[in-house]
Amino acid sequence: MNQSNVTTKLVDSKLFRLIRDYTIIAGAEALSKAFSFFANAHLARTLGSYGFGVIGLAMTILAYFEFIIDAGFGVIGGREIAQDNNNIDKYVTTIVILRVILALLSFLALIIIATITLNNIDLIEVLLLFGISLLGNALTLDWLFFSLEKSSRVAFFSIIVQGSFALGVILLVKQPTHLTIVPIIQIVSKFLGVFVLIGIFFQVFGLRKFTFDLEILKNLMLDSGIILLSNIFRTVNYSFSTIFIGYLLSINLVGQFIAANKLILMLIGFTSLYLQAFLAPLTHSFQEGIESARNLFTQSLSIGASIYLPILGGGIVISQKLIYLIYGVGYEQSSRVLQILLCNIVLVFLAGNYRLILIITNRQKYFLWFSMLSALTNIIINSLLIPKLGLVGAAIASISSELIMLLLSYYIINRDIFKVALLKPLLKPFLATLSMMSIVYYFRFWGLLLNLLIGTIAYLFLLILLNFSVVKRTLFRNNLSSQG
Repeated sequence: MNQSNVTTKLVDSKLFRLIRDYTIIAGAEALSKAFSFFANAHLARTLGSYGFGVIGLAMTILAYFEFIIDAGFGVIGGREIAQDNNNIDKYVTTIVILRVILALLSFLALIIIATITLNNIDLIEVLLLFGISLLGNALTLDWLFFSLEKSSRVAFFSIIVQGSFALGVILLVKQPTHLTIVPIIQIVSKFLGVFVLIGIFFQVFGLRKFTFDLEILKNLMLDSGIILLSNIFRTVNYSFSTIFIGYLLSINLVGQFIAANKLILMLIGFTSLYLQAFLAPLTHSFQEGIESARNLFTQSLSIGASIYLPILGGGIVISQKLIYLIYGVGYEQSSRVLQILLCNIVLVFLAGNYRLILIITNRQKYFLWFSMLSALTNIIINSLLIPKLGLVGAAIASISSELIMLLLSYYIINRDIFKVALLKPLLKPFLATLSMMSIVYYFRFWGLLLNLLIGTIAYLFLLILLNFSVVKRTLFRNNLSSQG
């Protein structure tokens, strides 16, 4: 057997395990997102665009502090454990202690910033209550289970958190004055999930001798600082539009923008889980050689394109029906915003894959610079377009910054690591998506469920007709090969 066949089988095996693991977490995430979907729809209808805007703006501000708590420790620790899992106790102890300290400092900073800079009493109260959940972020061990490729544990954690939150919201939030109940439910849900995950940790690993390691601390601080700054800049891409709308326009319009953006973030949540699951097998592929890593990476791009491009195309056609079905009246501007923001689900997936390579190959400095340029682009375009175009301008700024991130990452990886054609994996799914959009648009006056059914059948048929080789090889030949 020649080297090429050996490399292909190694990639096939890793890709099969990746698809298996992602199917588990994607199924759980779909259930979690279903809970989140019903919770958000209930909140939007019950609280109205103002109350929904307050909740959304508070969670947007909180996101900056959540990234400070993570500080990249989970990514770096996960990378090291994926390469050598003999020091799990030391990494878990060191990372958890660091994150708890950062959570306490972040909450103190949040109190000071909120009381000094904000003048909306509802927003201050809700934000500070949400801030208590920062400690839950510090204690979660999802990063560890991802690094050990035990995705089912994280899936269970996600279901617990989102399911309990949705149940609490639907049972307890009954009128617009119930704003402060929402963050309390979030706190209880977060800690419930954290305690379940800690219990699973002891069940899997037993009682451990936890040791705080100064050498690991030093390495984490050196490596994660760049990721921390990068994540803060990345948060600007997701949140600056929301903050700027609240500052220049109104909280009611914040609610309408967030109504569309919530749907996008739900979809991007699948991408985040996929990338966390992809980190370990991609790291192992680099250990086996550049060719193995390139093959696995290319197939990842192809599979992602086959999933996200039809969601983008179909969503553009049915956006108005979708917004009205979920949120009802009072969210008329959300439809156009959704049509534009849907581009982000493709851009974030592609850029996220390239970002993993930068992290695995210790090129975090590029990620930092790219994130900074992307954030700067977002701020400039928002400043120029929101006063003139309102919510549409904010949506354009969001996708522009993601595009900058993708193109810069693509350039560096093709220059320094290996060459991968970005457009080639997208071509056939793109053609199938365009044809599917035409078919769905023709039947646009039919019901939403029929539109979804027609679009799904049309896309799958067109994809098969175009002989989408990655799907065929991944789902059939590789599976048969592994069984043989």
